[in-house]
Formats: sequence, C-alpha cells, structure tokens
Amino acid sequence: MRRRRSDEAARRSKIEDADDARHPPLPEPREGELVANRWRVGAKLGSGSFGAVVEVTEQAQDGGKTYAMKMETRTRRSQLKYEARCYEQLRGVAGLPRIFEHGRTPDFTYLVMEHIGEPLDKLQQRHGGTLTLEVACVIGCQAVQRLKDVHAKGLVHRDIKPGNFTLRNGTVFLCDFGLAKSYVESGGVHAPFRDDKRLTGTPRFASLHTHRGMEQSRRDDLESLIYMLVYLVKGRLPWQGLKKRDDEQGGSKDERIAKVKADSEETLCEGMPALQTMYASVRRLEYEAAPPYQLYCACLRAPIRDRGEGQ
Repeated sequence: MRRRRSDEAARRSKIEDADDARHPPLPEPREGELVANRWRVGAKLGSGSFGAVVEVTEQAQDGGKTYAMKMETRTRRSQLKYEARCYEQLRGVAGLPRIFEHGRTPDFTYLVMEHIGEPLDKLQQRHGGTLTLEVACVIGCQAVQRLKDVHAKGLVHRDIKPGNFTLRNGTVFLCDFGLAKSYVESGGVHAPFRDDKRLTGTPRFASLHTHRGMEQSRRDDLESLIYMLVYLVKGRLPWQGLKKRDDEQGGSKDERIAKVKADSEETLCEGMPALQTMYASVRRLEYEAAPPYQLYCACLRAPIRDRGEGQ
C-alpha cells in the first residue's frame, strides 16, 4: 500500500511539474510600472523560484509609504493565492506581515504586504558572514514565539530559513507561507503520521525527519530553526558544499546531506550548550507532541543573561 501511495505521489508531482513548465517565466517588473492602477513599482528586493519581490508605493500616496509586492507567473495553481489564505488564517498573530491586497493581472499574480525589513541572511552578510551567539539567541527567542503562535493557529511553516525571517526595529518577522500546511484536521485532531512524503522546504535547513520522508509537524519547524541559528553563528553548516552527484560517495545530494546531518548530531552545537540542550529536546519530540516553547526560550536566554552578568 505504501509503495502504491508513493508511486501515485511521484506521478502527480511529474504532472504538476510539467504543467508549470508550460507557463512563460515571470516578466521582469519595470521600475515605474503601475500595477492594478494602484501600485507603483520601485526597486527589486529579491527573487526566487516563485518569481520576484519588488518595492511598491501606493499611487494615491504619491511616493509615500513603501510596501513589498510578491509576483508570480499566472498558473492553474497559484502559490500566492494559497499564501494569502494562510495569512488570513493567521490574522492577529504578531510578527507577521500585514497583507494589503491580493490580485492578478493578465500576466502575473501578486500579493502586496507590509515591508518588514531586512532578511536575516542579508543581515548576516552585512556583518561579515556571522552573528554573535547572543544576537542569534535574541533572534531565536522571538522566532520561537512566532512559531508557537503560528502553530497555535493550526499551521506548520515547513520552510524555516534565514531568508524567511526579517528584522525591523528590533522585531523579528516570519514570512513566506507558500509551503505552510495545516497539521490539524477537522475536530481538532492531529493529522496522521505518514512516511511516504517528498522533501518539502530547503534541504540545507530541513529536519532529519523530513529527509526521511516523514510528514512534517511542529517539531520539524523547531529543528529547522536550530539549524538556522547555528548557521547564523558559524556562517556555515557541516553539510554545505556537497556536490550534486559523486558516484564514489553514492546517493543523491539530499541523501548525503541527511547522512552528514545525522553524523553531526553530537558536534553541531559544539561550544553552544544552550542550543545543544534545545536541539537534544527537539530531536526527542514525538510526531504529535506539543513542543515546550517556554523551555526553548529559557535555553536561548541563558547566553544573553550570562553575557550581561559578565560585563
């Protein structure tokens, strides 16, 4: 039965990939272009597999407050439409961008949101490629709270990484819910465990359970967060730099990343006992378990407290 489900999932994935490949690439937004007779395009902020992110101003404000607009090619299955629904479900959660408009033009779909500052990967680059442990722990405390609140609304993010967190005026924001998924079924019952899933998210920061084909739950967001914090402090993770294919090593790149992750469990957080304590706890969590968020915040506050006492 598991084999049949796995084959069917692979077949559907190939069909969807082929369907998406038939659509033209997203046109590069031109600075000064007016979208939906309301949003004036400014500088490009970033891009990804989904399309582009540009800065926009509202035409009626005549160059006033700036916003961020995500744009994707119009397809049968709009990721931005799904993301907009996730934000609606998360309405009222602190530390998420406010959504102002979701719509489409003849060429692309767009989502206009609050401009929430600088992504953590760019912040890291601006500081020479690493952040101090204390700064990472301050970020981590807020990130744990964001995940606690998102989980309380019934969603898991499934793509925790530095590029999906931003910092503005001391506040950490979580964004990009295009891969988010409900882990709660009707009646408040936890979604059943499965072990026939394809990897969803970014392999560098994915949990070991995700690499092994297991359905993601709350524990996986937190494991990815630990990988992110270690990356911010050290500037590199042990499984970075693996080649796409090496017949001598065997296995796909994702499989070899998973092997190095598993082999690094004892040494990953070396010199960072607070993160090691949190990591050990997260790795012990059962699939349906509610994580002890307060314990994790306490772990992350320890280096901050120790630094203050040492001054």
